[in-house]
Amino acid sequence: MPEPTAPPEPTAPPEPTAPPEPTAPLERLRAAITDPARLAPASRTTGIRLTAVEPGRVVGDLPSAAVLPPLGGALVLADFLLGSAIGTTLPAGHRVGTLSLHASVFAPGEGALSATARLVHRGTTGVSEVLVVDVSGEPVLSATSRCAVLPSSGPPPAAEPAAVLLGMRMQPDGVSAVADPGLANYGATVQGGVLATVLAHALDAATGGVELDVTFLRGVAVDGAAFTARATPVHGGSRFAAGRAELFDAAGRLAAVGAASRWLAP
Repeated sequence: MPEPTAPPEPTAPPEPTAPPEPTAPLERLRAAITDPARLAPASRTTGIRLTAVEPGRVVGDLPSAAVLPPLGGALVLADFLLGSAIGTTLPAGHRVGTLSLHASVFAPGEGALSATARLVHRGTTGVSEVLVVDVSGEPVLSATSRCAVLPSSGPPPAAEPAAVLLGMRMQPDGVSAVADPGLANYGATVQGGVLATVLAHALDAATGGVELDVTFLRGVAVDGAAFTARATPVHGGSRFAAGRAELFDAAGRLAAVGAASRWLAP
């Protein structure tokens, strides 16, 4: 009669693995020089590339501004680099959210663009500056931004762009656009440069302007729904014009306000 076999020894459950340590923004941005998948969808969609990253200084380019409406490429590139210059000084587990953006516009920004952003100051918020130039080195816009320092919600969203990017349309009472998931920032809302682009076009239709100020009040969800900007002139003199605009999300909530002005030389 065969000997009874002993039951197998119980297998110990595998040791739980600790979640990976969050990566500091500086490390993530440096890695994105060779691996653009580490960038937020808005940067990947528009084709922005990082070429140099160091604490307090970021350099990048946009091979073609034609992916967005006029001035859009310059504003999206500027907003990304402004936030990144501040982000390079943050510890792991943190990101930035744009509070305000001021841009002086010199040209619409067509063709290939490049830009360098630098940190000006960082405390509970950060301030940075950027200059965007065209292929000839001529300035397209200069801008400054103030950003909040926020806890990071994780890696950048993996959204892919829809077939029609932004889908901006002029309406009788303003400008509408689509909150495409491919235009998300690291916080999974529509990137600030995209919102600034829509406000700029609404203001241009109302009064024109080469000085643009935008204040961001709430994020616009990247849900594929339409959001709208409406502008009104506040002054229309023969030499100086000014206007203001409001941007609303699909639920009708005020998400950003903008102002623009222009001087007409005699």
